Amino acid sequence: MGFCLPEEAVLPRVWHVAADRVGCTTDAELTEIKSFWMWDPVKEKWDYIRDWEEHKREAMRKFEQRWRTALVEAKQKLRPLPRWIQ
Repeated sequence: MGFCLPEEAVLPRVWHVAADRVGCTTDAELTEIKSFWMWDPVKEKWDYIRDWEEHKREAMRKFEQRWRTALVEAKQKLRPLPRWIQ
C-alpha cells in the first residue's frame, strides 16, 4: 500500500520526508515517521495524523462498514423477477 501526494499538497517544514521527494510514499515509510500532516482534498484542509497505524486501521474499519451498508442497500433494492420474465 502506498500513499501519493500532489506537489501542492506538501508542507515541507512539517513533513520532512515529503520535502525530500514529493510523490508516492510507501506504507513502511509512513509507519516509520508515524505522525505527519496530510492534505485532505475533500475537506480542503490539512489533517494531522498522530499515529499512521491507528489512522490506517480506522480508515479500513470505516471502509468495511460503508461496504457492508452498500451491500445491504443493494440487496434491499433487488426484487424478484416479474412472472412474465421467469
